[in-house]
Amino acid sequence: MVPLVIGGLFATASVGIFIPKVPAQYIFGVSMFSFFIGNLLMSFAIYSKVYWAFIFPACLLVVGGPDLSFASSGILISNAVLPEEQGVAGSFISTVVQYSIAIGLGVAATVETHVNKGGSDIVLGYRGAYWLGIGFAAVAFFVVVLFIRDHRFDGIKNAENEAESNDGTVEEAPAAKAHA
Repeated sequence: MVPLVIGGLFATASVGIFIPKVPAQYIFGVSMFSFFIGNLLMSFAIYSKVYWAFIFPACLLVVGGPDLSFASSGILISNAVLPEEQGVAGSFISTVVQYSIAIGLGVAATVETHVNKGGSDIVLGYRGAYWLGIGFAAVAFFVVVLFIRDHRFDGIKNAENEAESNDGTVEEAPAAKAHA
């Protein structure tokens, strides 16, 4: 339980620190990578007294997945819709997350049941479920890398590019000139 609390506090604090400075797709990508590494560590865990080798770091990392992804997906969806539709969009994201958890757990339980040799090898069943989680996380990571974009910083980059393209000199951005 302790590594989950530590990892959760770190992940939640990091979202608050990085969300104004970093595009949300990077935070979302880190969350999917966190799911991937956490499940990968758990799939190789040796179920003995060696708690610190695999299970402790896996718990530290995997908790970053939901903490980072929920915050970054909220930012992404809020920026994609009109202000009067943000409440509905947030509810939609929450609903999709809950359905995804339920479906994922159902599929993982099915894999675990069919892999564990009729209940005689429980650890093998758990490893099968973890490998399913690894596959889900890998697909999600590539979806984030290829298709998810946060457009909050596009205006700032465009203004900087326009200022640099004039005479090869760097000028103030238009927003900075308006405030001067």
